[in-house]
Amino acid sequence: MSQSEVESDTITYSAAISACEMAGEWQRALQLFSLMAQGKVESNTVALNAVISACGGGGAWVLALQCLVWMAQCELQADCRMLNAVIKGFAKATCWEKTLQLFYIMLQKDIEPDAVTSNAAIAACLKGE
Repeated sequence: MSQSEVESDTITYSAAISACEMAGEWQRALQLFSLMAQGKVESNTVALNAVISACGGGGAWVLALQCLVWMAQCELQADCRMLNAVIKGFAKATCWEKTLQLFYIMLQKDIEPDAVTSNAAIAACLKGE
């Protein structure tokens, strides 16, 4: 983004990462997120949600999980949407044990699961049979 005339700030990076998420381009979303950090541009929940959703939806659940670990190290709070993206990635990969572990962590951290969480957890367990 530094080669364009558009100012590279939190909003432009978040928009670009969200566009990558919607296009199913998790590698590009992750690359933009990395450039965001390298450029010392402050990330926000929009960018984090988008990169985690892009990775989780693209089957790169390990990377989505690493983003959650990074968030915890930076003392940022994950929300239900972020955790749902990882849970959906687990479900897609038939990692039902990891799905249930993350579901349990949500409950421990007082993050209320929603219908998406429950459906993804159930789907993962059904695939894991």
